[in-house]
Amino acid sequence: MIQIDLLAQIIEEQDRNFLQKQLISREITVPLQTNQILVVSGVRRCGKSILIRKNLPSTESGLYLNFEDPRLVDFEAVDFPKLELLRDSMGKTSILLDEVQSVVGWEIFARSLHEKGKKLYITGSNASMLSRELGTRLTGRYKQIELFPFSFTEFLLFKNLSPGEESFESYFLTGGFPEFLQNQDQDYLRTLFRDILTRDIAVRRNITNETSLIRLGVFLCSNVANHSATPE
Repeated sequence: MIQIDLLAQIIEEQDRNFLQKQLISREITVPLQTNQILVVSGVRRCGKSILIRKNLPSTESGLYLNFEDPRLVDFEAVDFPKLELLRDSMGKTSILLDEVQSVVGWEIFARSLHEKGKKLYITGSNASMLSRELGTRLTGRYKQIELFPFSFTEFLLFKNLSPGEESFESYFLTGGFPEFLQNQDQDYLRTLFRDILTRDIAVRRNITNETSLIRLGVFLCSNVANHSATPE
């Protein structure tokens, strides 16, 4: 369990940090007017939470909580009602839960909010938010969209560039992960690559030999379209 005072502190800190991020326009249509639970899935760090915050109606404000915060390691299903209390006391109208799948029994809270007619938005990686499992957990109560890193058009808008050979080469070399485009930190990409392999794929598939998985991932990424390449 987690104390409500600590939970409120975490929410306030995360919200301040979140508001410092650049709100990015995307091409995808976000069905925020739906009465169902909206689930946005996609690869890590592609802008899922920002997509929702960017598109919230002016009449709606969301309580945001990212469950990858280490201070939430003791958060349990019995703590979810505290989020409703904090939502009301903070004057929020909806709840946005990021990577909530780490909490056992989260779907019970999600169904409860839906039955009360309250707005709930959930984001998570593809590995944790598979449609067939959501169908089992949230039967008929959710609408899911999948988000990817920037398309070329989105890249041009973000970088304020015009389409052309030079801008396409830049997109081809740097990719479409928003945060990397802001800081150009190669260590960030390496950490992201490792997290996707170990925290999503390895955990999802119960793979214990993470070193071999990472080596395989590096090999595959280094030999895209090279049909003659064979792993050692």
